[in-house]
Amino acid sequence: MELPDCPTDLAAPIAEITELAPPDIDDPVVEAYKKHVDRALLIANLRLTPVERCQKFLNLMEMAYEKRCVTTGFRGSGVAEFPKANFRRVLDVFTRGGIRFIVVGGIAAMAHGRVEITKDVDIVYSRDSENIRRLVDLIAHFMAPQDLPFTWDKQTVQMGLNFTLTTSLGDLDLFGAMIGAGGYDQLLVHSLQMNLLGVKCRCVTLERMIQMKRAAGRPEDLPVMAELVALLEERRKMKLGESS
Repeated sequence: MELPDCPTDLAAPIAEITELAPPDIDDPVVEAYKKHVDRALLIANLRLTPVERCQKFLNLMEMAYEKRCVTTGFRGSGVAEFPKANFRRVLDVFTRGGIRFIVVGGIAAMAHGRVEITKDVDIVYSRDSENIRRLVDLIAHFMAPQDLPFTWDKQTVQMGLNFTLTTSLGDLDLFGAMIGAGGYDQLLVHSLQMNLLGVKCRCVTLERMIQMKRAAGRPEDLPVMAELVALLEERRKMKLGESS
C-alpha cells in the first residue's frame, strides 16, 4: 500500500488565527510555580527558528534515549520500556495519508518553545467516517499496532473515542476529544499550520494548550501550565519589542 497524496481540500491551509485575549489564569499556585521557571531558556527557544527548535527537540530525545539504553541495558526499536519513536515519520504518514488531525501534547509544546521530553505523539483526530477509515487503514499498514486487547478496525474506533497505541514507529495517543478542547472541529479554530519536524501540519495554539491544562485540573500539570504561561508572556513581550 502506497501513501496517497494529501487531498487538495486538506492540504489547503486554514487562515492562521491569533488569540488576542490571554487565557484567564488567576491561580496563586501557578503564580508560585512561575517564580521557578527558567525564562532565559524560554527566551532562547523563542529566538530559534521552528527548524532549529525541532532539531533541539530531536537532540534532546536522542540523549534521553541513549541515557535510558545505558541505564537499562536496552537498545532496540521494538516494544520495550522506552522504544525509539520516529516522530517525523508518524506526522508524515498521517499528513500524506490525508488524515485530518491536530498535534497536541509534548510535540506541540516543543513547537511553541518549551523544552519537553516525550515518548509519544499526541493528536486529536476528526471523527468523520472517512477520516476514521483512513486512520485505521494507515495505522494498520504503516505502523503495525502491537499487543492490542481489541481488534483494530473502523467499528472499534467509531464505538470508542481515545486510544493509546504502541506501534512500530513509537507510541501514539489518539484523542477523539479532550477536556478543555472538545473534538477536532472545536479545536480547529484554535490551531495553526506549522512546520513540525519537517512536516507541515496543524498544531494547537499555545493559548489553547494553557486552557486545556487548566481544564484537566491535574496537580502534575501545574508546573507545566506555569511554564506555558511564562512562555506566552515572553512571546508577547518579544512581539511588543519588535513593534516598538
